[in-house]
Amino acid sequence: MSVDTLAPLAIPSEPTSQPKLSEILRLGSMTTQQTFNVLYNGADDSYCALGTIYHMAGWDARNELGDFNNLVGTRVWCCPDWLYAALIQPTKDCTRHDDMHYAGEYQTTALGLVVHLNDHHKMPRNEIAQELEARGL
Repeated sequence: MSVDTLAPLAIPSEPTSQPKLSEILRLGSMTTQQTFNVLYNGADDSYCALGTIYHMAGWDARNELGDFNNLVGTRVWCCPDWLYAALIQPTKDCTRHDDMHYAGEYQTTALGLVVHLNDHHKMPRNEIAQELEARGL
């Protein structure tokens, strides 16, 4: 089986042992292409870091969104409770501020960190996974 044909993780809606966000993202970064500023880009079948986490946990943006550009008013927040709880975990702010735009505005949650590192710093998803792992997520 090639990497291109790997399916999303078969994670139960409420697993007894919650997988770490870093593990989910690391696996997803090996099986999908990365995009920025959107959860899913239908033009090249790619996912941002947050979209990758959702995709690997079984929520498929391809079926829900198509080419998606706006989080407001969508089902993106309707994920399993265990995943939502993991994404809203408080975490330390990004230490990579290279401009003042994000100073004081950045949300210190795992979700905010993932989106910020993907869209602002354009970090590869495996490096975002390393950041999450270093924070115990």
